[in-house]
Amino acid sequence: MELEKEFEARVESDGLLGVSCSGSDTAWMRAVTPTLFLIRQTGEVVESVNTQTGTRPNDIFVTEDDEVLFTDPQNKCITRITKDREVRPWTKTGEFTPLSLYCTRDGFVIVSLLLETRSSESSVDDTNAKVVKFDSKGEPVLEIKNDINGKSLYKCPEYLSVNTNNASDLCVSDWGSKSVVVVNQSGEHRFTFEGPPKSSRRYPEFFPRDLVCDSEGRILIVDSGNECIHMLNSNGEFLSYLLTDDDGIEDPFTLSIDTTGRLWVGERHSKKVKIFKHSS
Repeated sequence: MELEKEFEARVESDGLLGVSCSGSDTAWMRAVTPTLFLIRQTGEVVESVNTQTGTRPNDIFVTEDDEVLFTDPQNKCITRITKDREVRPWTKTGEFTPLSLYCTRDGFVIVSLLLETRSSESSVDDTNAKVVKFDSKGEPVLEIKNDINGKSLYKCPEYLSVNTNNASDLCVSDWGSKSVVVVNQSGEHRFTFEGPPKSSRRYPEFFPRDLVCDSEGRILIVDSGNECIHMLNSNGEFLSYLLTDDDGIEDPFTLSIDTTGRLWVGERHSKKVKIFKHSS
């Protein structure tokens, strides 16, 4: 892949945690701080918005209307930043902590949720995880939790994306199981990706973090432990290591695709963003 541009996000923070493109030359970013930043591809901060609750968002997403939604783990809710930059609570998530979110073009918001409970019979923490689809009014319309055999699909669904080029499949990066779990739009399990086959494997383990789907229906996954990005087809078949440390990426943590199809890769500790021309 061709590196088109590289810049350091000029924010006062110890690390860069999330990038969500807004158009072709700017992106909203979250860092180790309760403030969100709109940044140009020069690294210049155009504007900043405080969450007003002191919480650090778990995830952010820029909508088709150029509003920003973020998950608030402390107050267990989804919050909206309007185009006028007003910060408004959108919907509560009950006892569950919201992790990641995705806004569809038809107004639905999909959120991954985690409930941690301590068993009275042991010191081991059990987890209860699910993905919920909300309508435009914040009402839940679909809950995805188990497969057809009643087995939990998720342990810690940290990041998610929707493959709009493949029947709106829902792709979840699960840090708890070190896998990517894909279901169809009805919540039926399609496949689980646990890393490349041994014949293609360059690294012994798989550490999935952020993920996006491109215009060709391919799934791009950050592997933070191995400093690389995996590329799968829409059926979960491993295609290639799209980017590795040989391509100059270090500590990749977050991904986003802009309106021109370029791939933005955010590096956690350096706060650098590298923009690659992503061929179809």
